Formats: sequence, structure tokens, C-alpha cells
Amino acid sequence: MNTNKLQDCDIIWVNAVLAGVGSDSSIIHNAAIAVKDGKIAWLGKMSDLPTAPQRMANEVHDVNGCCI
Repeated sequence: MNTNKLQDCDIIWVNAVLAGVGSDSSIIHNAAIAVKDGKIAWLGKMSDLPTAPQRMANEVHDVNGCCI
């Protein structure tokens, strides 16, 4: 997704642990997941965020290390 469009996300959850399922059962610590129009727009390590969470989304939720 274009970085400019990431600034228009609806919600981003930060400080998460992301757990994959199925054939990709990897775990990402210190992760974030951004949603736009009900679809995942971006996910990955917080250190890889293209910009500050507050610039990416209207709502930012810190999940304090909870697993998503």
C-alpha cells in the first residue's frame, strides 16, 4: 500500500504481539497492525512503521504487549 494512503487508516493497534496461523505460524513482538475500511492496510514490527502511529490513523490503541 502507498505510504500516503497509510496516513488515512482508521485504526492502528501498537505494542502488540502478532501471531500467524497456518503454514506461517511466526510471532512478531513489538508489532503494529493498521486497518482501513475494515481491511488490514499494514502490519509488522513497530520499528518498520512508515510513519508515527498518530500520523497513520484516526484512532491509536496501545495494547501493551497483548497478542492479536
